[in-house]
Amino acid sequence: MRLSLQRRIQLSFLLSIALVASIGAISFYYLHQLNEQVQQIVDHDIALSHSGEKIKTALFSMRRTERTFLLNPEAPDFHKSMQQSLSEFRAAVEEGLKLCVRDETKKIHEDILMWTNEYKNTVVETSIPFNPRLLAQALDAKTRKIGQAVSEIAELRYADLEAHRKQAQSLSDSSSRNMILMIITTILAGLAVGFFAPSKVVVPFRKLVAAIQEVQGANFNVSVHMGGEDEIAELGNEFNKMVEDIRVFDDMKIKKIAFEKRKLDALANMIHSGVIVISVEGEILYMNRTLYEILGLTSERVLHVALKESPLPKELKELFRESIDRKDRFEERKWNFTYKDKNDIQVRQSVQVSFSPIRNHVGDIVNFVILMKENAESTELAAAPTSTGDASDIGDTW
Repeated sequence: MRLSLQRRIQLSFLLSIALVASIGAISFYYLHQLNEQVQQIVDHDIALSHSGEKIKTALFSMRRTERTFLLNPEAPDFHKSMQQSLSEFRAAVEEGLKLCVRDETKKIHEDILMWTNEYKNTVVETSIPFNPRLLAQALDAKTRKIGQAVSEIAELRYADLEAHRKQAQSLSDSSSRNMILMIITTILAGLAVGFFAPSKVVVPFRKLVAAIQEVQGANFNVSVHMGGEDEIAELGNEFNKMVEDIRVFDDMKIKKIAFEKRKLDALANMIHSGVIVISVEGEILYMNRTLYEILGLTSERVLHVALKESPLPKELKELFRESIDRKDRFEERKWNFTYKDKNDIQVRQSVQVSFSPIRNHVGDIVNFVILMKENAESTELAAAPTSTGDASDIGDTW
């Protein structure tokens, strides 16, 4: 499907917007994912810290209740207070167990729960009277195990925090790499769109400019083929029509010029006077047959040759050059010059010269037409030497 120029520009604009929007959405997604993962790590670490503080607090409460009992065995509600302390400690350990990720930490929490049960059984089985020293030793042994296990949990928590810090750093580095890759992809995609989209618009115009330059160089056989049905194709078709009209007009002009030149030749050859047409730049454009015969020249040696380089007699070249520079008009001015006839004899010729400028439609002089009518008198001079030269090499002889 061929799109119009307007649609192409609109599509390029929409692609740019879509590219920017997609990059923004992907960036937001990656940042959101990074934020969630880091937040999960932070929440987990905070929960572990709270769990560790609860375990320590419950253990401290349990030891305080134990010492109160050992110092005052007849204290009321001892078993109830101990049961409450044990329950709080056990709940804190179970909460920490749920948060554990490493197998080593889980094993320590399970051991604490086992030792807590043993501690509970020892307390429950205690009856009055009892031996305080033996009971203190039994409870202290189990409490030491529990306290040592709690210390190990704290050390493992510190190790977990360091691992989580490295994990968060790894997530940040990964996100940075993804963002860099995304930016590079965006730049490459933008460059692709920036080069591809304008080329679809600029290339046809470049073809058109090249064709116009060909036409400016007088090549009217050029044409452009855009294809499609958009504005550019329409412009190309109109250009082809214009060039075809110019070519037809140019052919008509050439034919008309050729026709007018034949008419000029016919009219100029009907008269017995010499006719020569010179451009304002001094280039010989035309000579009739009579003048060719008088001067013994051919068109190959004269036409489209600069006046100063032509084989015309020196006197005529000086007259024509002076008249062109002055751009004046005169009629039937008598002039003498010397030339070689076809028998290689130097002849002094007397002519009446009429000089008239030709103007274009705006009044600028473009050419000069010279009419040379032969006078009756002409004098043959001595025969020239056998080595011949151009008539321009002959000096003044009158």
